[in-house]
Amino acid sequence: MGGGKGSKGGGGWGYSGPSVFTKLQQPASQSKGAGKGWSSWKEEKPSWKQPWEPPSGPPSVSQVTLTKESQLLDAGYPAQAPALTYEKSAAAFNDAHAILLALVGDISTEVVLQHDADWEVFPEVGDAFKAAGLPEECFAIAMCASQGKWAIGIGGGWKTREPAAKPS
Repeated sequence: MGGGKGSKGGGGWGYSGPSVFTKLQQPASQSKGAGKGWSSWKEEKPSWKQPWEPPSGPPSVSQVTLTKESQLLDAGYPAQAPALTYEKSAAAFNDAHAILLALVGDISTEVVLQHDADWEVFPEVGDAFKAAGLPEECFAIAMCASQGKWAIGIGGGWKTREPAAKPS
């Protein structure tokens, strides 16, 4: 039999012999001449007394208004839309998919997400960002034609833009 997961002869994931720990990997209390616990390490002891920070509240919502001609306006969407910037600590983004599902039903047929990382597809939205005092950041637009609504999710990557666009 060849070496592989669980086979005899080592090299696999199973038992690899009588001693898998070397002297360097032993806790300080078991090595010769060492003190107790962390004392033999040349690092600071870990501090467990760091202040607890509660989860942040809901993310802030900004209003963006299109003032130039836009394919969104041509499609019948309103000039104003909410814009959310992704915040890792905001719990609302964890539930973005469920929120949108509750609002519009079948997301796969009702909502279109269009990413515009370089402001090339919707440059007028980028101009509206500047006018609203928002950061010059990548964004995605969530459009729901049946509701006549659109929203903007702001974030550096598509994994941050999508949840930011959904609950808007």
